[in-house]
Formats: sequence, C-alpha cells, structure tokens
Amino acid sequence: MQIIRHKISTNDAVRLAEKQFKNYFPKILESHDAILDIQESYTGDFTGDGIEDVLIYFSLSPSGGGNALVGQGLTLYQNNGYDVKVIAGYESHNLFQFDKISNGKIYVEKLDYAENDGHYCPSIHTEHILTISGSNVY
Repeated sequence: MQIIRHKISTNDAVRLAEKQFKNYFPKILESHDAILDIQESYTGDFTGDGIEDVLIYFSLSPSGGGNALVGQGLTLYQNNGYDVKVIAGYESHNLFQFDKISNGKIYVEKLDYAENDGHYCPSIHTEHILTISGSNVY
C-alpha cells in the first residue's frame, strides 16, 4: 500500500520551520545566556532544487536586560516539497544583517565600525555571499 504525500505550500514550509526553530531555540538561548530580540523568516531557493527553502534570522539580547546584541544567526531549512529539515546554521562573530536570497545564494552584509562610529551606527557595510558546505555555513 502506497502512502500519498501532499505537497506543502511555501507558507506551510515557513510554519513548519518556525515550529522546529521554536523547539530548538531554548538551547541557543541557554548557550548565550540571552533572550530573543528579533526573529524573521525569509524564503528563497538556496539549495538549487527549484523549491522555496526557509531561512530564519534571529538576534539575541542579554537575559539580564540591556540593549546590547549578544548574538545573532541564521538557521537554514531545506524544503523538499513535502517537509522541511534544518540543514545548517550560521552564527558570525561579526555583526551582520540578512540581505536577500537570489540565484541560489544567500547574501548578508557584514557590518564594521569606522573609527568615529557610534555604538548603533556601524558605517562599513560589506556584501558577503554565504557558502553552504554540509551543515556548515560561512
């Protein structure tokens, strides 16, 4: 007897990825002694199979309060059309911001401070294309 699997929509893929992220996220918080500041989901085909995958961007603030950024990262979920699975995570030691998914590539902007920049205003923005190799992203 053959099991019929129904294809999922991109919105369904996002919901499934966000559910998986929610289940794993307490481990990330614990390892950084932090709380969630921002969580945003994006879609685009970064695995090259013609199906919209899901990327979740997150940033972390100190659990004791304050407005410092203590961590940020990306979690990548491959959508095979029927389900999603986490394939990699990206946490940089540098500040960055997600830019876009285009032509099978994930673009971020690395942010650096010039000598006279204020704490919230890094003025050096450098485009960086992430490379996915197995479960590593760099």
